[in-house]
Amino acid sequence: MQAIVLAAGMGKRMQQPEAKCALKILDVPLIEYPIKLLKRKRIEDIFVIVGHQKEQIIEATKDQYLYVTQEEQLGTANAVECCLPFISSDFVMILPGDTILLEEEVISRLINTHMNEKNDMTILTMYQENPYGYGRIIRDGQQITILEQIDITTENISECNTGIYIISTCILKEFLPHIEKNTHGEYYFTDICKLLKNHKVGTYCTTSPVLGINTLDQLQQASKMIQNKINKNFLKQGVLIQNIETTFISPDTTIEPGCFIESGSMIYHSRIGKNNQLLGTCRITDSAIGDDNRIESSTLENSCVGRCNKIGPYAHFRMNTDIGNYNRIGNFVELKDAVIGSHTNVAHLAYLGNCDCGSYVNFGCGSITVNYNGKEKHKTIIKDHAFIGCNSNLVAPVIIYENGYIAAGSTITSNVDENSLAIARARQVTKEGYFKNKKIPPKQGS
Repeated sequence: MQAIVLAAGMGKRMQQPEAKCALKILDVPLIEYPIKLLKRKRIEDIFVIVGHQKEQIIEATKDQYLYVTQEEQLGTANAVECCLPFISSDFVMILPGDTILLEEEVISRLINTHMNEKNDMTILTMYQENPYGYGRIIRDGQQITILEQIDITTENISECNTGIYIISTCILKEFLPHIEKNTHGEYYFTDICKLLKNHKVGTYCTTSPVLGINTLDQLQQASKMIQNKINKNFLKQGVLIQNIETTFISPDTTIEPGCFIESGSMIYHSRIGKNNQLLGTCRITDSAIGDDNRIESSTLENSCVGRCNKIGPYAHFRMNTDIGNYNRIGNFVELKDAVIGSHTNVAHLAYLGNCDCGSYVNFGCGSITVNYNGKEKHKTIIKDHAFIGCNSNLVAPVIIYENGYIAAGSTITSNVDENSLAIARARQVTKEGYFKNKKIPPKQGS
C-alpha cells in the first residue's frame, strides 16, 4: 500500500510565517507525526504533496520522502490528482499532514476494516460532542456522503470525517478526474463519495482522539495531549518526572529507568542512560548521555557525555562536544567541538573551543582556548595532568604537553613542553604614592 500525505495548504488561520505542517510539537514538525505513524505500519512508499511554502516542508522533513508539487492550491482533490501518475499499488491511503492520531493502532484497524469488508473506499470517522469545523458523515441507507462545515445547515450530526481514507487505486483513477469545482472555487476530495453510488463505501469509527490542527489553540491542545502521553509512559518505565505538565520530551527520545527530572527540562532527540539527575531547567538536544550523571540547569546540543559527570549549573555544550567520565564541568562553562577525557575539572567561567583535552587536567577560572583568528579556527591540544592557571589564554594552534603548567594570567602562543612551567604575562609596575595628593571627586548625588 502507498500513502499520500497532504501538506500543500496555506494554513491561514495559524497566522504564522512558517508553513503550518512545519510547525513543531515537542521539537518535531507536525507533518512528521502522521508520516512516522505510516512508517511504523511499514508503509514506506509515501508521497508528500507540497505547494505553499514547499521549501519549508521539504526542509522540515529533511528531504527524505517523495515530494509532489501542487502548483495551485485548488483543493484536496486536485492535490491527490497531482499524485496519480505515481500511484502503482492496489490501494492508497490518503491523510492530512496536519492530523495526529494518538493511538497508532487506529491505522491498523482502518486497514483491517477496508480489507475484511472488501470496501472500495473506507473513511476513518469519529464522534465529536462539538463537531464544529469538521466535515460530517451523512448516511442515506447504504449511501455515504461527506458535507464540509461550510455547507452544513444543522449541527445535529456528530459523526465527523477525520480526513483519513483508504481507497482502491483503480476507483481513485477512474472517478477523481470527474470531481467538479465547487462554489468556493476548489475541488474537494470528499465529493468523490457522491460519485461512488454503485461502489462500496464503508467507515471505521474510532473512539481514540484524532487531532485535526487548524489553529494555534488546537496546536497547543495537541501538544499537551502528546506531552502527557509521553511523560506518563516514562513514569511507567521507572523515570521519575517531578512535573509532567512542565517537562517536554520528544517522542524519539529514550530515557532509561532510575532517572530523576526536575520541572522545566526539555529533552529532544536524545538518549539518556540510567540513574541520571536532570536538575533545574535543562535543555538537551541531539545528545547521548551515559549513566549516573548530575546535570543542572544546562544546555547540551549535539554532544556526548560519559558517566558520573557533574555538569552545571549554566554549562553549555555544543557542536560535537564529547566528554568522558568523572569530569566536573561547572558554572558558566562553554564547550564547543571539545573532546575531554576523564577526571578533568573545569569548574567555572571558561571557554574551550576546538579543543582536545586529556584526563586529570585542571582549568582555573577564566581559562580560554583562543581558537579563531578572524579567518580560520585552530585546535588546542592539552595532554594528561596539565594545569591551566586562572585567566589563561591558550592561543591556538598550541599544544600543552603532559604535566605542563600554565601560570595564572598567561597568554600562551607557543607549545609548552612536558613537566614545564610557562609564564607569559607583563611584569607588574607599582608607582608608590601616585594618588597621595590626588583627590577623587565624589559621585553626583552622593
